[in-house]
Amino acid sequence: MQQFEALAERLLREGVAHRHVRRYIAELRDHAEDAAQAEMRRGLNAQDAEASAFIRLGTLDDLARGMTARGELRAMSARFPKFWGGGLPVLVWIGILVASGFVLAGIVSVLRASGVAPNGGSPFLATLQAPAEAVIMVITRALPVVLGGAALVMALQQRSAMRWPLIGAGVLAATAAAVHATVRFSTTPDTLSSLNLGVGISPETVLRAGVMFAAMLTPLLLQKRFTRPGF
Repeated sequence: MQQFEALAERLLREGVAHRHVRRYIAELRDHAEDAAQAEMRRGLNAQDAEASAFIRLGTLDDLARGMTARGELRAMSARFPKFWGGGLPVLVWIGILVASGFVLAGIVSVLRASGVAPNGGSPFLATLQAPAEAVIMVITRALPVVLGGAALVMALQQRSAMRWPLIGAGVLAATAAAVHATVRFSTTPDTLSSLNLGVGISPETVLRAGVMFAAMLTPLLLQKRFTRPGF
């Protein structure tokens, strides 16, 4: 029914969380189908039975008011738009980056304590060079794009204003592009391995930030897919 689609759009735009809207519309559809079948048994055709069933559920204002009046059903993006769209993706990425550094340092410490790399490097430790570089690339370059894009997807699904998700994506792209992380696992025990993390700005950094930000905007090109009625 188009009435349910209109109700869903209204609830989303008024800040009701997407998951609550989906469940609510599903429940209303079940009630409407039962009512429509009852009307058809009374002799109404399918179209009139559907219209009568929706009327029995209540007006659009009544159905919406029952959800919008409940504050606990509001989406986090509606309660804290600046933090949810602008700050959270950046904080999540920084947290993962720092945690990954500790995990990598912990792996090296365990290997040293176990004797695999007692004083520095070892042939075995050097085999971790390529996997470690791949993980760093994913965390510093791919993960920010995923987080920024995910924030935009959630904003589209929630029908939220795009201002703060776009600002957050821009800040995340600029921050991630400025971070430089390198790891070096030595093959010899007399040379220490190292993990370096730094921040720097250069023409390459600006170009990288632009590419990452453009990649984050991909959901906007698929806007119809994320905003089409799915209830």
